[in-house]
Amino acid sequence: MKLPNKRIIHRNLAYFYVGLIISFAFSGILNNHRNTWDLPTNYTYETKEFKIPVPVDKSQFKTKKQIALFAKKHYNKAKYLGNRIRGNKLRMFYKDNTIVDLDLF
Repeated sequence: MKLPNKRIIHRNLAYFYVGLIISFAFSGILNNHRNTWDLPTNYTYETKEFKIPVPVDKSQFKTKKQIALFAKKHYNKAKYLGNRIRGNKLRMFYKDNTIVDLDLF
């Protein structure tokens, strides 16, 4: 079996890298001139403050299952994805990019 010589390998690698350089140059131009082509640059978010009855017994928020039941009961517009507890704050995440923050104490 005859192996390709170094000149052919060098040529094929050069084609590959030229393709990468062109694609990176094109994506760089697109990113630098986003306003020209009306690509999205700004994202908006909306904050609404509302009150929900939180039980006085904070032990209800000890397991993930209990938090999921509470989350589904008080906000059933979208699918509940999960939660995070940091310190005294509970954050619940939903499928429609809604985030609900609760102060537990």
